[in-house]
Amino acid sequence: MIIDTMTWEEVGQEILKDYLESDIQDRSFNIVLRNFSKYKKAYGNRDGQHVFKEFTIKGKRNNVFTIIPIADNKAVMKKTGPSLTITMIFRYQRGMYMAMINPDKYIDIISAHLVFRHNERFNEKEFEPETFVKSAIEFVVRNYILSPTRIPNPKYGENATFCRIEDGVVLGNNIGPSMYLHKTYISDKMLYENQQEMSDILEIERWKGEQEYYDKLTKVSYAARLEIDARKGKL
Repeated sequence: MIIDTMTWEEVGQEILKDYLESDIQDRSFNIVLRNFSKYKKAYGNRDGQHVFKEFTIKGKRNNVFTIIPIADNKAVMKKTGPSLTITMIFRYQRGMYMAMINPDKYIDIISAHLVFRHNERFNEKEFEPETFVKSAIEFVVRNYILSPTRIPNPKYGENATFCRIEDGVVLGNNIGPSMYLHKTYISDKMLYENQQEMSDILEIERWKGEQEYYDKLTKVSYAARLEIDARKGKL
């Protein structure tokens, strides 16, 4: 359970511990595979794949994880299992945040302020606090936070990060080993010349990283399906 007296690194550690101790990955696959026919498409498509309605799982440490299934269609979901975007929405020191846990057990945390700026600068619409969950899910469906580059600056300090995403750039901090807090969003047209050069370099690396991410996610999905079937005595 996350409490306000924790440091940001402790928040990240708490999320990761609950994710691992509660077997969130396998439990999520099991739930989807048992109930795949009930899932309805939501949030449109991502890279040609359907994004299905999210569901929640409570961890052993009383944290609630929000799971977003993604697959080509329901037949593929039934046969090989979906890709899962595993997130956790939480309050911390009067702010709202969404954490994402990727297959390498990296923790990426996005702030409500970042979602607000993305709505304002990319979607060009107002952000309403009561729609944070929906807006945050729409953001992570469109964007992957991958391999942030540390670029110290006066505002965010020595652990500042500059990270290329689908819709532009996000800025934040490295808060611990494999843990990142992304604080704000900048659209491409707002970048300074040297920032644009950095963004172009990171865009190339991001595509390399996304392919590795997809490959790993596919392997994890299939391995989890085999393990679940074995537990049920089907193999």
